[in-house]
Amino acid sequence: MATICIADDDVTSRHTLRAIMSGEGHHVVEAADGAEALAAGNEHGVDLLMTDIFMPGIEGLEVIRILRESHPGLPVIAFTA
Repeated sequence: MATICIADDDVTSRHTLRAIMSGEGHHVVEAADGAEALAAGNEHGVDLLMTDIFMPGIEGLEVIRILRESHPGLPVIAFTA
């Protein structure tokens, strides 16, 4: 199965998405902000990035841009509340 990075500053949203994705058999890495998402993407070699657009520090669009430079074609699901 896939390794998925879920980046969201809202802990409830992260845990809900983690439960859904883990329940489908995927390995999930959580990130509470953009910096953690970048670290997770580079450390774990994620197959999918699910990210909130508006987060403190490095926002989701910047995370997408940076990770796609080092991981061309990385699938992304971007969301906001």
